[in-house]
Amino acid sequence: MPLLRRSVARNPGLMPSKTTCGLVSLGCSKNLVDSEVMLGLLQQAGLEIVPDAAQAEVLIVNTCTFLREADQESLETLKEMAAHRRRGTCRALVVTGCMVQRYAEHVHELVPEVDALVGTGDCQRIVEAVQTALRGERFASVSPPTEVYDSRTPRLVSTPRWTAYVKIAEGCDQQCAFCVIPQVRGPYRSRPIEDIVEECQRLVGAGAKELVFLSQDSTRYGIDQYGRPSLAALIQSAARVSGLEWLRLLYWFPNFVSDELLQAVAENANVCEYIDLPLQHADSDILRAMRRPGTEDSNRRLLQRIRNVMPDAALRTAFIVGYPGETDAQFETLLGFVRDCEFDHVAAFTFSPEPGTPAAEVETQVPAAVAQERYERLLCMQQGISLKKNRSWIGRSLPVLVEEVTAPGEGSGRSFRDAPDVDGSVVLSANRLGADRLRPGDLLPVEITAAEPYHLVGVAQQ
Repeated sequence: MPLLRRSVARNPGLMPSKTTCGLVSLGCSKNLVDSEVMLGLLQQAGLEIVPDAAQAEVLIVNTCTFLREADQESLETLKEMAAHRRRGTCRALVVTGCMVQRYAEHVHELVPEVDALVGTGDCQRIVEAVQTALRGERFASVSPPTEVYDSRTPRLVSTPRWTAYVKIAEGCDQQCAFCVIPQVRGPYRSRPIEDIVEECQRLVGAGAKELVFLSQDSTRYGIDQYGRPSLAALIQSAARVSGLEWLRLLYWFPNFVSDELLQAVAENANVCEYIDLPLQHADSDILRAMRRPGTEDSNRRLLQRIRNVMPDAALRTAFIVGYPGETDAQFETLLGFVRDCEFDHVAAFTFSPEPGTPAAEVETQVPAAVAQERYERLLCMQQGISLKKNRSWIGRSLPVLVEEVTAPGEGSGRSFRDAPDVDGSVVLSANRLGADRLRPGDLLPVEITAAEPYHLVGVAQQ
């Protein structure tokens, strides 16, 4: 992953004015927000953020440990940065995030060059960690995660100016049998509505047109603050932020999708009718083994409820194939569910036995080759469904947020149907506007003229 590219002001009163720092952010967008908070704190302390690891006196790697592949990417990145620590200008190598929270006692064994460890609950100690490491002393702070940043916390937004993430809650109280998130992120804790709205106002004031709300389980939002799920109330407040064009909500759990919530999305024109609902499987027995809410029948009813309120809603989900004990018949149940429900977007993963989770201890593991074959069958089926869904938009108009201009009068962007970094795009031409009228950050009506499985093609309108 590239270093975050951001130039920041210096404060020589707190740190040497020429101390340079680079940060590599791995994993999900929730991790990216943590990286931005740490960069904000380092900016406040006077460091200069540089885009090249070879120029950095301080290197920070914010790690991910969600799956084995994430562990491997984190370790490879650490070793790459350690090479700069051995022979480059780097004077301090700091490791933060989920891998530290999970495997703190092993990091130094794997990468001896590491000078400081900061867990997911201690991001606000990043300046102390850097200062200690620059003095030549080792630092470690891996506390149980109990906090979440607020609107007053310094933050350096690294995304394009028109899009920003907002973490509305941290942690998770679900105990899914395959997942390590509760171990590394701690219990669920929501931010107050007023604090989130204040951050939204500041981000929109700085130029953001799209805000993306994040948490591990957004439909649970507010249950700790207000005694009941309160995402609908948050949406109603945030949607009133002046200048906000799009509000997008990620990561819904099926057990807290109320009629009130669906109405809050449907009745606010600037809230994207985009439902990201990771179901993980369709077979009721597998869902029970996963410790997931719902059954095949209840999830079918939920999807129908959503479409009754929002017929054009974009539905995204995620499934695990090859879960321990998954039979051929149970996988066929999943295929039938996907065929019938016709999701716009599907992410699929082969099961990863994560140490410390109940699922990793189950004896009836599915052979890797079988899991891979099921993965390929699922995605092949979904490709046809995605193409069908995309073709249904031909001849219709969609608002599109322009993100890239590739040539005069040509570019690409996203509609409400596509979340940043994970979904497809709309390939644009601006023949009817003139070549100079297509600019990154513009929100334009686009007539859809063609469709592929993963993207639409359209012409920007006047």
